[in-house]
Amino acid sequence: MTTYYAAEKWKEFLAEVRDGLRNLQSPNLAPFYSWAPEVPVGEAVDRLAASVAYREGNGLPVVSEPDFSFQVGKSSSKASFVKLVSEMGVEAEYREDVVGEVQSSRIPDIPGLQDVISKLVKKGFAVDTDALAVRFPGVNLSGGTILHLMEDGPSSWAEEDSVVLSKMARARKYVKMYQEGGTP
Repeated sequence: MTTYYAAEKWKEFLAEVRDGLRNLQSPNLAPFYSWAPEVPVGEAVDRLAASVAYREGNGLPVVSEPDFSFQVGKSSSKASFVKLVSEMGVEAEYREDVVGEVQSSRIPDIPGLQDVISKLVKKGFAVDTDALAVRFPGVNLSGGTILHLMEDGPSSWAEEDSVVLSKMARARKYVKMYQEGGTP
């Protein structure tokens, strides 16, 4: 009997759903974040100083103290895991990320041109769009909707720190499993 690749992937997907591996709030994802070590306060301060020195020396944005605490803290391991995989494209819940902006018209930004065209249209003159397109390449009087992709600002993870790097590696492992199927 022949087993097709798609059928195998579908079975893997169903097993992941059944096992709670496709729900970011599932306790079954604990192996990806519960292993994190407890970083003592004094060691966290030293790690933060090393991170800041490294980032400043390499022209990278510095991770703030609260963000660093969130990234290395054992108590925030699950939340940091969810944030990491969300930033890698796995959404905890669906969020529309394409927004349309309606444009009434797009006329070149030439002082007075918009007023002249508006006055002529109000007086009943037809706008010769072909002539405008020749004179002003790229002019579009039809308006329409411009679509924009909404993106969060760039986040900064202290990946130079071994604890944060380990958390990132496990998050990447989960995302790979999520995308390709299989078991962790």
